[in-house]
Amino acid sequence: MLAEQRATGGDGIPDRNPSRFVELLLRRSIEKHREALGNDGTVLFDRGVPDCVAYAEWLGADPGPSVDAAALHRYDSRVLVARPWNEIYGTDDERKMTFEATVTFQRVLERAYERAGYTLVEIPRGSIEDRTAFVVKLLEAH
Repeated sequence: MLAEQRATGGDGIPDRNPSRFVELLLRRSIEKHREALGNDGTVLFDRGVPDCVAYAEWLGADPGPSVDAAALHRYDSRVLVARPWNEIYGTDDERKMTFEATVTFQRVLERAYERAGYTLVEIPRGSIEDRTAFVVKLLEAH
């Protein structure tokens, strides 16, 4: 996402052009949602349209278009949440937020999903195998 912003003339730093970043993120999220509608199987998203609301609020951009899009482009009523976990948290060239900032942003993100009418289901901490088993069991029950 950040690389795409750099390719379109931005510097890839969301807080320097928050409106453009949110616009690109929203466009990408809607595209992914539309693509998934043509899939016969179960599709899991790592990000959704309500994320755009959270990013807009976090970065000081207008959340209105993202709020409108979140009302139109709906997912299952339950949303899986993997909360920040200090022991496994890391940064890289595109993920520069401190752990503390990530925890704060997570609250903004969760509120955006709740306001959009979703029920949050936390994936419990544990091994990758345990976390995967939790998700698979939840999907099978659904």
